[in-house]
Amino acid sequence: MIEALRHESFYVTGMWMDETLGVYVGWTARSGAFDDGMPLENERSDHVLIFSGEEFSDARDSARTRGEVGHSEAAYLIGHCEEPNFPARLNGQFHGLLIDRSRGTVQIFTDRYNMHRLYYHEAANTF
Repeated sequence: MIEALRHESFYVTGMWMDETLGVYVGWTARSGAFDDGMPLENERSDHVLIFSGEEFSDARDSARTRGEVGHSEAAYLIGHCEEPNFPARLNGQFHGLLIDRSRGTVQIFTDRYNMHRLYYHEAANTF
């Protein structure tokens, strides 16, 4: 399925899974784009974020100023995922998956206008 979404050779792909939570996710991104370098994990590895799209909040500008871009330009987002208003305070066209291993939860989110396309598979006992 991932290769079917890889429209050009300069796209990068990835897959991540956590069998204990039943999470299996794959993605594509343009090489060097904002969302290249997924997944993002916090220091304790209890939060994992897979993000696709662009984000333009003040937090992004602050992260650039402080030099917190890391291996992915979106790396600053993992530091904000524990805030109570995440992802509502984000700005842009995006979707994502936030896994909280400590609570055993998975949250799917999109931008407020649902502009960034999200693909999923649903079967009898799976989503």
